[in-house]
Order: sequence, then C-alpha cells, then structure tokens
Amino acid sequence: MKAKWLGVTLLVAVAAACGEGHAIFSIDVYSFMTGTGSDTLRVPPDPLPGLPPASPPVQDSIIPIGVDLPSAMSSSIVDTVLVNGSLDVTHSTGTGTFSYEVFFSSSSDPAVVYAATPALTVGPAPIPGTGPVPITSQNIAAVVGDAFKGSGLYVGIRVTMSNTGATNLQATFKLTALQARIVFQDKIF
Repeated sequence: MKAKWLGVTLLVAVAAACGEGHAIFSIDVYSFMTGTGSDTLRVPPDPLPGLPPASPPVQDSIIPIGVDLPSAMSSSIVDTVLVNGSLDVTHSTGTGTFSYEVFFSSSSDPAVVYAATPALTVGPAPIPGTGPVPITSQNIAAVVGDAFKGSGLYVGIRVTMSNTGATNLQATFKLTALQARIVFQDKIF
C-alpha cells in the first residue's frame, strides 16, 4: 500500500515540477521502517551464542525502500538531496559517545552499502544526552546522487559507540522521523 501511495506522490511531483525542468520527490523513509523493527538499533547487539560482543560496539541495519522511480530518471541530474529527521537515544548503563551514520545505495548488498561514504553522520554525540537528536543534512547530492537513479533504493544505518566510563555502555537508538527530498534536473522528459 505504501508503494502505491508513493507512486501517486511521485506522479504528482513530476507533473507539478515539469514546467520548471525539475522533478521534486519527497520520500518519508521512516514510514518504510516503522513497525518492522529496523527503526530501532540496540548497541551492543545481542551476540550470537559463544561469540563475544563487537569492540567497539557497532550495529547495522539495511532497509529496502519501495521506491520505483521512472526509468527516465536514470539519465537525469540529481541536483539536490536533503535529509532530515529525529533520533531518540535511551541508555541503560554507562557513559560515552555515539556516531549515527545513514547510507543510501541502489544495492542491497551490505558490502556495497557500507563501503560507500555515509550520506550523513550525526555525532559524535554524548550518551546520555538530552532530548531527541536532530538529523539534518546540507545538500548531499554529490555523495549519494547516483543511488537515486536506480530502480531500487536501500537505506543503511550504522551506529558506533565509544565507552568513556567504567561500566559497560549499552544504548538503544530509535529513529522517530527520516525524510529525504530529492530534486532531479532536466533530462527527465
């Protein structure tokens, strides 16, 4: 159902922007994640039986986004990509810092997703912190523009923590909002 509404939204955006030579897409990335468990990362993750936890603790998640962009977009110029959202961090023990990275890719292969430069990085920020952590970007089209030219879109999220206290550091990171605004220029029609 989400993919159907996304298709309608994309069609309206294309129709509205055609006169200016731009197509503007707004994707509510969070709506594809909510209810799937992929919007929440626990660090350190529960290790597999018999294996020690990672050091430094890292947790990854890859979310397929049901975007079916028109094939005409593949030859377009991705002019602007802006990302914003919000992240809640709750901790159960310890003090330290965290970095939260967001990746965009046209591949679902983790080796490809995480080999790229992060689209944006939040932090390093302190744990415990106060209130929601904002996620905002400048124009990141130069870093991730090609990811929006494929027929599939995947979002990778990585959290890394550093312990600065004497006790074990554990935290939960819950994404509460994440939107991407993509502007394609010319060469669409």
